[in-house]
Amino acid sequence: MHANKAGYDDAVLVTSDGRICESTVVNIGFLDRDTVVWPEAPVLSSPEFLDPLLDTLMRALPKTYESLHAEDGTTVVVVLNDGNRSLSWSLVTDVGRGWTVYPGMRSSIPTAQVILRRHVLETRNRQRPTAASSRTIQTSGDQRLAGHLFEVVSVVR
Repeated sequence: MHANKAGYDDAVLVTSDGRICESTVVNIGFLDRDTVVWPEAPVLSSPEFLDPLLDTLMRALPKTYESLHAEDGTTVVVVLNDGNRSLSWSLVTDVGRGWTVYPGMRSSIPTAQVILRRHVLETRNRQRPTAASSRTIQTSGDQRLAGHLFEVVSVVR
């Protein structure tokens, strides 16, 4: 808030003892010769911080899927499961609207489903899923639709 009032687009978040954590928009890393050093800071993982962020990130899905043709009513369900609770979103093709994202599950039998374990989101590197990630990412149904989720780029303004 102070940064915006001063005319800046971004700000650095620090811990109560002054350690740099992140920026409000991007991850911060420091280059030490040929190694990136990430700040050691707590993860903002409590629901009151994490849930609105996740919901905002999911709003990038319609743009990501807009190039994929699918019949009206096609549904891709994304589930985030942290062991204690699950959050879900449905990406649905609507007549005349294209892909639209909704909170919750909109279909009992989705065309595709992606289940992400929470720590998938806590990685610092944007990487496509591999065989090693099968314990943290599960897909079912139409694999073309499920796999396209990993093309998402979310820009928060």
